[in-house]
Amino acid sequence: MTITLIILGLIALVWIGLYLSPVHRSTFTEPLDADAGEGALDGTQPPVTLIAPARNESAVLPRTVPTYCRQEYTRLRVLIVDDQSDDTTPTVLTELSRVHPELIHMRTTERPAGWMGKSWAVASGVTFARGLPSVALDTTPEQAAEEIYCFTDADCAFHPRALATAVRVMREQNADMLSVLPHMVLGHWSEKIGLPALLTTLGMVFPLGSVNNPASSIALAAGGFILIRRSAYEKVGGHESVRSHIVEDVQLARRAKSMGVRLHTRLTRNLVTTHMYEDWNDLWEGLAKNAYAGMDYQPRKFWVGLIVGMMVAVLPPVYMVATLIWVIAAPSPAGWTALALSAAIVAAQAAIHARTIRHMGLPLYHAVLMPVSIALYQAIAASSAFQYHYRGGNLWKGRRVGGPAVTEPQPPG
Repeated sequence: MTITLIILGLIALVWIGLYLSPVHRSTFTEPLDADAGEGALDGTQPPVTLIAPARNESAVLPRTVPTYCRQEYTRLRVLIVDDQSDDTTPTVLTELSRVHPELIHMRTTERPAGWMGKSWAVASGVTFARGLPSVALDTTPEQAAEEIYCFTDADCAFHPRALATAVRVMREQNADMLSVLPHMVLGHWSEKIGLPALLTTLGMVFPLGSVNNPASSIALAAGGFILIRRSAYEKVGGHESVRSHIVEDVQLARRAKSMGVRLHTRLTRNLVTTHMYEDWNDLWEGLAKNAYAGMDYQPRKFWVGLIVGMMVAVLPPVYMVATLIWVIAAPSPAGWTALALSAAIVAAQAAIHARTIRHMGLPLYHAVLMPVSIALYQAIAASSAFQYHYRGGNLWKGRRVGGPAVTEPQPPG
């Protein structure tokens, strides 16, 4: 009985403390949205090279690529990297380049051993871009030295002022690397159940108040939108330094911050948007690709995360029902205390998840579904670990990625 009260008390402290934490609250109270001002003026805009890898993205490219090419930003070059697509992506890119002359596209060569597909595609794009003429003919040598890379995903769409706003904030924050977590457009019911828990978990593990604090070692970036100064990118070793990682964006942020690169990360409601998954199977495959990778492929981290997540995030409604039955069957001070603690856990958990729900624009009742969402993600993580160890990696866009042979530590390049 005493042990039960201690466990419930500790779990309640975790949730209540997290809810009251200004570091966690700042994640959702300071989104970076497109501004209505002038942003970075034409005369002071540093040149930007936008690089987006695309594998079998023919369905989304006609929707997203025009948003890159129509930015209210003068010194911009757009490069789409075809990552060995076996659909009609090459044809779609050719057609788009006729409409948008500023669009450049290339196709990667075969991926070398030890590289993940996305990192290889981005690195290939960077190498290709360096051989192209200057972004703008009137760019001074000083401005050319300030070149910024913008990395995004082919399924992300930009607000017309996305780059102007982001570059302005990058300057205001004196940041070398700025990332925005794209706003997720939710369609299928599985997205509405599964994706909010992902954002809530990110907010708990990587609170942006800590990410944006240079004194903290916590780092987070989202591959859907990363601005990084060319000098900082070269300092950290580019994508070659994270070539064996599936979750290359987080690893790049960690490496950058550990090397003194000033990092700034924000949520957004309209700067960058993405519709990540089309249906249940697509969501399962997409989340499974990253789930075990996010645990660094370590069984210890997986099991600790599974058990702790189950106790702290999935079972609170069970605690509340069990303690309610307890006080009805045998009223006692201990029983009432346990019920009060269980109720506090459920309430604080729902209040924290409500921040995510509001940000994503879902009905508020979704806040009480966090245990269901976390349980779903844990099942996906278990599938991810199983596929890694027994299927040679997770399936993604028609190929196995992240198997042990690829993700073993690689020698320095």
